[in-house]
Amino acid sequence: SEQRKRLLGFLTLNDSPRGYAHGSEKWFKYFREAYDVDTHSSNTLWVDFLVADEEYAVETIQTLLMTIYDTLPSVDYIIMNLDSPDDKAAITFDTLPAPVIAEGSDASDDFSVMTYKLSARESLIPTLNIRSACVEDHDDLVPIFDQQSEVLSSNYGDFFLAEMIAAQDSSNKALVSLNKDDRACGLMAISDDVELSMLQTCFHLESYDYLCKIPEDETYDQLAVTGKVSDDDDLKGLDIPDEEEKEEEKEELEDLDLDSMKGW
Repeated sequence: SEQRKRLLGFLTLNDSPRGYAHGSEKWFKYFREAYDVDTHSSNTLWVDFLVADEEYAVETIQTLLMTIYDTLPSVDYIIMNLDSPDDKAAITFDTLPAPVIAEGSDASDDFSVMTYKLSARESLIPTLNIRSACVEDHDDLVPIFDQQSEVLSSNYGDFFLAEMIAAQDSSNKALVSLNKDDRACGLMAISDDVELSMLQTCFHLESYDYLCKIPEDETYDQLAVTGKVSDDDDLKGLDIPDEEEKEEEKEELEDLDLDSMKGW
């Protein structure tokens, strides 16, 4: 609907405080002295402009901030410097106390009269620890899986997770993520027992050299032309399309009536 397409918020960031484009390093120094937060130019951004629909302000600003942290993994902090402490747009930021200027500090008057609001990555995207899974993690993981679907338990039994974790070997591993309470909050099971030929047949893997290791100075196209491809067990019997087939496939895609496919 048109309502769902409505713009709800807008955020721009800079590497220096608003209005002080040429003094960012000094301001980071003042900020560290006043608040003992490890902010510097490589891990912190400053809000230049922020506006959000009042009805959805919290959700909108949180989404904007999480997008920044997801997109820029090196950014740990986002700071707002305000002339007034009453700013609704900063509702999801933590308001910091008035800066305490240490005796002998060269902090400017402009810095000391500002109100500061801080968003820390840790408050929105907590740092998780990773370790190998153990059978004791079963009780923490089952509720998480059941929230997503009860099919696994009904099909494989109530202790399928414990059995999978206990069956780890050199080819099958399970990793868990731990929250701040040191409890398992996520699971990843990985294996090197992969039906490679099935993946090569069912998916377009040209860009990934058909998931095979080949000499750095070669490509799967060159191997196919020279005939060396048949010497690789992973590529034996693989039907690699030639240039003509690729061109035909491209033309078929271009001829598709995309408008008629809406809603598929």
